[in-house]
Amino acid sequence: MRDYPIVKKIRELIADLQNFSEPDLGDVSVAILGALPEWPIDDHGQQLDVENFYIYEINENDMLVSAGGDWQEPEMFWVYLKEGVLTYKKIAWDRTRTSLSNIDELEQMFAPTREDERDIEKEPIKIQRFEYEPVRLYNPQNRPVGLITNEEEFINVRTQIKDKKVEGYYVYWNGQKIMINSDGKIDIWPDGFFDELNKRLLKFLDF
Repeated sequence: MRDYPIVKKIRELIADLQNFSEPDLGDVSVAILGALPEWPIDDHGQQLDVENFYIYEINENDMLVSAGGDWQEPEMFWVYLKEGVLTYKKIAWDRTRTSLSNIDELEQMFAPTREDERDIEKEPIKIQRFEYEPVRLYNPQNRPVGLITNEEEFINVRTQIKDKKVEGYYVYWNGQKIMINSDGKIDIWPDGFFDELNKRLLKFLDF
């Protein structure tokens, strides 16, 4: 089964996303569900948790799996390759099915090989993931509101402040207090503070 196209695709996803040499089924589940066009949801519109991820059947181009947290009804669905891309189709729960129990063999089957890694290295275009240092937002009463973890969240906060015309909100970054004006603007923007997207956009535009 290691040579099945769908198994090879998942190995490549694991190698690309996590670079695990010995993944467990949790890594497999995240790689699969994360690669789908949209994360599967339950009947209540909540994203399926991967606490209870099981594999029931593996064929050349499709797999029967289930997922769902302890707090939600699990869902069963087929994951399959369509023009080289993973997609899925939910089905009614089949109680006659029994999950594959050879966990060690399954984990070994999905472990990326050096060949998988070489295939990824040949790809000239890479998806680069950026991590930002979270900053804490404070209200005018100096009480913490929550953590801002990326540029999109920070823009959203500034937009809310502008729309509601509120004053006194600020964040701390590298020991520096950064005030957000009631118009959402910032008077002093330190280098390295949520500016990666803007820098790359300017570079893309040849500025």
